[in-house]
Amino acid sequence: MTFHPSFHGRGYATEAVTAWLGVLWEEYPTRKSVHGGYFAGNEGSRRVLEKVGFVFDEKWTTEVRGMVEGSEGWEGKVPTVWRFDRPENV
Repeated sequence: MTFHPSFHGRGYATEAVTAWLGVLWEEYPTRKSVHGGYFAGNEGSRRVLEKVGFVFDEKWTTEVRGMVEGSEGWEGKVPTVWRFDRPENV
């Protein structure tokens, strides 16, 4: 998801991700966790995932980087993956 720069810092992405998680838990009641990612250097996306409760996932980051490394169209892009575990009360 992207927003025009004039909308950066207003909390819209955080609100959208929070709403998306609510829908996801309803649609997939047995799902235990989800992953979200961004390309290294995208601090805005990192902050959104952090605010919502995602945590850095080294294992998935390493696996995804290995899958895309050397792939056409991924030159210079370094993916970073975070995980969000389903809360107990949801």
